Amino acid sequence: MFFYFLTYAIIRPGGLINFFKFGGFKLSKLNKSNTNKEKIFSFALEEFSENSYDNSSINKICSKGNISKGVLYHYFKDKDELYLACVKYCYDSLLEFYKNSLKNKIEWKEEIKYFLELKYIFFSKNSQLQNLFFHTLFRSPEHLSLEIKNIKKEFDNFTYEFARNIFTKLPLKTSITNEELIEFLELLENSISIKFQIKAKTANDLDKLFDEYNCEIEKWIEIFLYGILKKEN
Repeated sequence: MFFYFLTYAIIRPGGLINFFKFGGFKLSKLNKSNTNKEKIFSFALEEFSENSYDNSSINKICSKGNISKGVLYHYFKDKDELYLACVKYCYDSLLEFYKNSLKNKIEWKEEIKYFLELKYIFFSKNSQLQNLFFHTLFRSPEHLSLEIKNIKKEFDNFTYEFARNIFTKLPLKTSITNEELIEFLELLENSISIKFQIKAKTANDLDKLFDEYNCEIEKWIEIFLYGILKKEN
């Protein structure tokens, strides 16, 4: 998507998770029941972030949190439901952060820069969510692809609106529409994602893979904005 394509250029790992800062469960209204659910969710988020869906298990989550399987299954039907709850929390938290922080800049380059900075700020404080976010792109469970796509839908729509707003500020050719630009970026981003999804299957160092992905994105952003012709002095 346009947002993924544009913003990965500056994302870097770092920071500790601040689990409740950007939404989700509310600490001020806890009772024993939702405290248990919160505990399960917290350890599940840690497990899925560190090990991806395929390498995670209900046994590991229960062992880490000293949680009985009976209690876990009282709140979540199975591993899939728990994983999707974590993915939804990730995207909802990021979307909420953007809606509360995004400001309209007059100059389009400044607006894009600020857009990028916001995502860096969010993930620098929420490294677990960053890892989970990347996993949904590179190591997403195939049998949950439709559910994950639906979870991302509101977030994607928000980024499309941002893209359309940016395009209205660019000196575009009159023969090119905003929708055509978004379609082109989607095709390009999907091609790059497929390339790195294949690489991720055998990659041992995801941080290194992310850096490589970022470099690839930076190159194509440059080509997209300024073309392929050599700049004249």
